[in-house]
Amino acid sequence: SKKVNKDLQEIIGKEIDLLNVIWIYRAKNFFGYNLEQIKNIIIPINYKINKEKMNSLINSSSFEDMKQILNNTIYKNVFKDEKNIEYDKNTFLNSVYLKKFQTELFNITTIFCYMNLVDFEIKNIINIIEGIRYGININEIQKRIIV
Repeated sequence: SKKVNKDLQEIIGKEIDLLNVIWIYRAKNFFGYNLEQIKNIIIPINYKINKEKMNSLINSSSFEDMKQILNNTIYKNVFKDEKNIEYDKNTFLNSVYLKKFQTELFNITTIFCYMNLVDFEIKNIINIIEGIRYGININEIQKRIIV
């Protein structure tokens, strides 16, 4: 059905957009990639971040510049600070999966969301176990739980 495909396309499109943002950030800040190298590693699919905005993100000079560019998209409230970009992405996607899982009935979108929600539960268990293993404060562990 077209609606099911549209819902799944929406979810996957959001995942791709956010992965590209994170890859751009990491490529610049951790790996020192130049603009051409960054263009070669991002997924060449645009959902809500068009090519013009994607190029602006690639050309941005800081995380704050990236946030300014994202302020004109549906992702304006996703990233709060540089330190937690992966967590912020996961929290946003978790809410997307949960909403679709609760509203869709027995279709491929529901299965896709369920699998991703279970993956986040596994990540939460790993974060708790590793936090305890390394003696991290319980408040710090709780900050890493994806809800």
